[in-house]
Amino acid sequence: MPLSDAQFLALVKSLAQELPSAFPARCRAAIEELSEKGAERGKDLPPDLCKAVLTFVCSVASPRVAAQPELQFPCLELLGRAGLAVRAYDEDASKADVQAFFFKLLKKEAKAQPAFKPRVMVFLLQYLLRWLQSSNALKSISKEGAFKPEVITSLLETLAAEMGKCLRWQQRWQLKATRALRKVLAATREVAIPWALAFLKKAEDPPALLVAAITTSEGVDRAALMELYTKHVLEAKKPLAEFSLAAWGPAVSGASAEEFEKQLLPTAMRMMKRQPAASATSFPAMVNKAKLDLSSQAKELLDLAPERLKDKATEPSEKSSPVVQEKRLSGRQLVRDVVAKSADLTALVAVAEATDALLA
Repeated sequence: MPLSDAQFLALVKSLAQELPSAFPARCRAAIEELSEKGAERGKDLPPDLCKAVLTFVCSVASPRVAAQPELQFPCLELLGRAGLAVRAYDEDASKADVQAFFFKLLKKEAKAQPAFKPRVMVFLLQYLLRWLQSSNALKSISKEGAFKPEVITSLLETLAAEMGKCLRWQQRWQLKATRALRKVLAATREVAIPWALAFLKKAEDPPALLVAAITTSEGVDRAALMELYTKHVLEAKKPLAEFSLAAWGPAVSGASAEEFEKQLLPTAMRMMKRQPAASATSFPAMVNKAKLDLSSQAKELLDLAPERLKDKATEPSEKSSPVVQEKRLSGRQLVRDVVAKSADLTALVAVAEATDALLA
């Protein structure tokens, strides 16, 4: 027999008090117990009980999940049940009230918990995604009600502020977080995509995690991406990290021949003179990611290889330094990329000249 409202609420409060100091095995048992009692009630979870469950998962269980990853699945199940209950509400006001409560709660937890750590960030994004999918959150948005678009974008901005250290994460966590964030953007497309483009436009040092998600999302304005790529990569004043360059890569991969020839290439050539250190990494990365026939630009591209990417050291000790070796490797990779992307064999003349200069 399902618990009454009062009994269910008392259970949630009791487990919330017990969980922070409980042993790992008891933590799992407590979350599974709550999930089981919630399943018995089905979609019969009024707003006050839904809010209690959401608080339990996001504020009480979430810190334990970071230390016990096996607890994440039952927590997601609890969120999903609460989301389905909200979806079944008859009154739009009740839906909007719980939706606003969840987004504000998760925003508070994103500030309180160490969201800059990869595991915590991924778990928070998974909570958000499960809620969006189960509760059908976008249907409850209203410009006049409690659940406005700004409630969603405020949470996304808080999460974005904690993504700055993603460059130090292991690759597997970068990929997991990117995949989860991309799904969140897709689930809130009408609100999140315009917000993301505006956020990246005004950001001085945009988080690579958000960049990786937006550049691989469907339906993003190509012109806006080209503008952002030009500003943050080609016109960068300092060399970008490897993950940042990879995150921006899809923007170049989708560029048309006209965009590459008239917008990207002239800017890159100009910045090679103004910011040679930054361009030494961004220029080869741009050529590497371009999916175009570069035959007509082969000579122009490769003229830069011996001039900008070749080392000018004369002493043996200088030639063996990591910086010099990296420059030589970058120049050779540029030559290989141009060869691979040139259909016209006459372009190989420029390739041969550039190769001779690099090996000199």
